[in-house]
Amino acid sequence: GLPFNSFPAALVTKITDLYAKQIKPGGIVSFFEYKFLPTIRKFFMSSEEAKKYTEVRTVVENFIKKYSFEAESVYLNLPPAVVYFLQI
Repeated sequence: GLPFNSFPAALVTKITDLYAKQIKPGGIVSFFEYKFLPTIRKFFMSSEEAKKYTEVRTVVENFIKKYSFEAESVYLNLPPAVVYFLQI
């Protein structure tokens, strides 16, 4: 469970690129994030923090769009989470 949303965009890009290169074709990567945090978090940030956060979210969302085949919400987790399953 890497906290992608807490890392700089450049580091998240390196990690997701490494996943794509190191996983055998057809291999599956899964990760989770807190379900509502990406939306709520920006309301409590300065404009500079929000800009950096938007950059990170773009990297994460592009990774999800490119490889995701399933996502499952876990509402019994506190806070609720979503688990993404991606096939490289």
